Amino acid sequence: MSKTRLFLDTNVILDFMKARQPFCQGASQIFELAYQGVVETYVSSLSFCNTHYIFRKDVGAEASIVALNKLKQIVNISPVGEREVTAALYSDFPDFEDALQYYSAMAVHASIIISRNGKDFKQSSIPVMTADAFIESLS
Repeated sequence: MSKTRLFLDTNVILDFMKARQPFCQGASQIFELAYQGVVETYVSSLSFCNTHYIFRKDVGAEASIVALNKLKQIVNISPVGEREVTAALYSDFPDFEDALQYYSAMAVHASIIISRNGKDFKQSSIPVMTADAFIESLS
């Protein structure tokens, strides 16, 4: 049986790394499932950039890079290349960054997009769930 492929939106990564309440619990559980090999997690290369930009303001650039290196050990990196950029440019997504994330998720055949902002992915053909909803779906 193949593992569920989860594409994690940037807000889920930041919930986990910044321990943002009350959202960090579900995000932490997803990262634990990834660490255990129960699910496959994917994060776009764009999310690494955006996360560093935001997280370094809290902990400094060096600590942010250390944290992102740890994150890289438990996630797969999905592409944001020419194909994804072109698709995003011609998409119906109102937000270009959300379109890039969506087409990055499509590139890795994600089963589910995990995001706190499901409304940002109204055009998605991939189901979108919050981290908490995904964890609840496992019970």
